[in-house]
Amino acid sequence: MVLRRASISDSVAEIVLERITSGVYKVGQRLPTERQLAETLGVSRAGVREGLNRLQSMGLIVTVRGLGGGSIVREFDGGFLARALALTLKMNGVTREQLIEARIALAPEIAALAALRASDEDIQALEAISKGIDGTRSDQAHRAMFAFHVRLTEACGNPILKAAMSPILDLVSPWPTSRACRLEKKARRANSWRSWR
Repeated sequence: MVLRRASISDSVAEIVLERITSGVYKVGQRLPTERQLAETLGVSRAGVREGLNRLQSMGLIVTVRGLGGGSIVREFDGGFLARALALTLKMNGVTREQLIEARIALAPEIAALAALRASDEDIQALEAISKGIDGTRSDQAHRAMFAFHVRLTEACGNPILKAAMSPILDLVSPWPTSRACRLEKKARRANSWRSWR
């Protein structure tokens, strides 16, 4: 397989990533050497090194230099996806209101799954946190609501929903402004109206 020069490192990263996700290279397994990958793919070692650096920056492999070193497949850190999404949202100028709308859209499904999948420990933690949600606009009530959403997201047992909701929760301050509170109430009313139709 010969790759075009313009996208050598991207192509190397994609090929190795595909082999990791398909199970050809397993967690804890050492990848072929840079030289072996370069020969197999028909590219320079520099192109292979750049491609592997991209995978390392994503947290998919760890590269150890020196005698006995090499690149080893790591267990995937789901937090990477959440961090990447949070960065993307920040860089694209997503507004606080848009984040709250997204949280309101995701929360019912997360709650439904958490109701089915939560462990006894999750339920006890959620009950304890909910005692701090007193219906006021106090800092303590907002902190408790924020903590409740975080724990509920963990309890839903769906890594995709967790990866989607985590950066939203991280970017929305646990102490919303009065404008954000009004927006949240408005969105809830709209959601309840839709459920009646």
